[in-house]
Amino acid sequence: MDEKRWIDLRSDTVTVPSREMLLTVLEAQLGDDGRRITPETGGDGTVNELEALAARITGKEAAILFPSGTMANTAALLTWAKAGDMVLVDRLMHLYLREKTGFVPALGGLLPVFYDLAANGSPDMESVKNALTAASVRLACIETTHNFSGGSCQPPDKLAQFKELCGRAGIPVHMDGARLFNAVCSLEVEAEEICRYADSVMFCLSKGLGAPVGSLLCGSRDFCRRAREMRKALGGAMRKAGVVAAPGIYALKHNVPGLKEDNEKARYVAERLRKLEKAFPIRGSVPSNILILETAGEETCRALMEALKVRGILCNKVPGHGLRFVWHNGVNWEDTRLAAELIVQAAGRIKACGGGEANGI
Repeated sequence: MDEKRWIDLRSDTVTVPSREMLLTVLEAQLGDDGRRITPETGGDGTVNELEALAARITGKEAAILFPSGTMANTAALLTWAKAGDMVLVDRLMHLYLREKTGFVPALGGLLPVFYDLAANGSPDMESVKNALTAASVRLACIETTHNFSGGSCQPPDKLAQFKELCGRAGIPVHMDGARLFNAVCSLEVEAEEICRYADSVMFCLSKGLGAPVGSLLCGSRDFCRRAREMRKALGGAMRKAGVVAAPGIYALKHNVPGLKEDNEKARYVAERLRKLEKAFPIRGSVPSNILILETAGEETCRALMEALKVRGILCNKVPGHGLRFVWHNGVNWEDTRLAAELIVQAAGRIKACGGGEANGI
């Protein structure tokens, strides 16, 4: 990119680690995490510390560090199920729609069975029940916060209902909690209260938490033992991984409270965009750090995205002709207020031009 000053709202993956976070790498105890010393610990002491911390926070027996959330979700799916097994997902679920690995015939070979989402982004329980009755499902998945429904958070009572239905069917639940701690801050509950309704949970360190790399997969000791073998098969065992783990420890100890402010900034902008509701409705209620503006179609979506880029705002297209804006610690309140003004301005021009903006946007 050139030297133009951007307000980058494409994703919270664009966060930059702080100096204090990076300095933890210099003192990290390093070793070969891929070589077990005991079933519970590997050869990298800093990774062992991070995994123990993650397990404690989520209320699980064990945890495993992965290079990415995609690999962690894939390992979870392939630990619980094998090629040809049916897996219950919703159609907008990120691990199905974008990560795909588990469902590609030449790779994971899993077969999707779908449930619907209610208007608030939570699973429609009648749909879940019907899907479990109609198919021989091996694993059920749930996502919180739910990316493409506008960052919806699944409250504990909904998670409990979902888990109960799956429990009656005798199947485990995997939770894609990539932005788990945004949900924690939005719902004002402990992570353990959310995670108790899933048999395995993945969360990312490199999104709003601001670490450079890494995701954690948490579950029972037996599950993690098997998932660790799957991690190795997928190429995810890392040497000297303390350089990844140390910033992750810092993130979990220091950066969770900041996610509350990210959520608040997204809601602030949502309130300022309500005047656009007829032409550009907001998807969902914006409970976390994600705001999605609906557009009338592909042409309008692209035109608005380009109009925003000209004004210095970067965002992403998402399924359903929506534009997604994601708040993170790299976007301060000044930029947030300016973003609200510029989005209203650009959307107004697009509306006035009937879906496209004339002469240089």
